[in-house]
Amino acid sequence: MQSNEQMWELNYGVQATSWLLVRPGIQYVIRPGGFSNRPDAVVFAGHLQTVF
Repeated sequence: MQSNEQMWELNYGVQATSWLLVRPGIQYVIRPGGFSNRPDAVVFAGHLQTVF
């Protein structure tokens, strides 16, 4: 039986140099896809952006 999915997310940005912005993030997903028999998931993400 399908239920609801919940997600907690934390993102932040760091100006590493005058031209490089780094944005790491982490997500914690409770009941992925809304199915209680699936284990919770941890997702790591990263974003690099050059600024000219």
